Amino acid sequence: HGASAHVLALSKPGAPGNRFIITRGTHWMSEIINTFGRARPELKLSSKNAPTFVMRIMALFNANVAAMKTRFDVDYNVNSEPTTRVLGLQFIEEQETARETMDDFVALGAASGVAEPRTSMCCGKRAKKA
Repeated sequence: HGASAHVLALSKPGAPGNRFIITRGTHWMSEIINTFGRARPELKLSSKNAPTFVMRIMALFNANVAAMKTRFDVDYNVNSEPTTRVLGLQFIEEQETARETMDDFVALGAASGVAEPRTSMCCGKRAKKA
């Protein structure tokens, strides 16, 4: 969708001078894992969260966690309404995206337990695998 949005932003009359967010919304990592899990339940993905107070304690001992401390419990809500209204861009359903992403992870060997996908996405079009 990113490339399509760029083309639309250059060609639609109401687009110049505007900024467009090319996402339907934001999600916590556990929500993303749950979406992947619903798309491919046979993978048995875990999406457990550590409570914020545990993360704050971990931040005392781990520099990587400490660097994220200011982002704990912050909601990053976005408004993509202008993207659909001005550009006419329609987002792919999250469940479909999750299913195709998990198929690609399996095909790349990054996840196991799912049959080889029959199709892949290329340039916004479904292409049959050879």
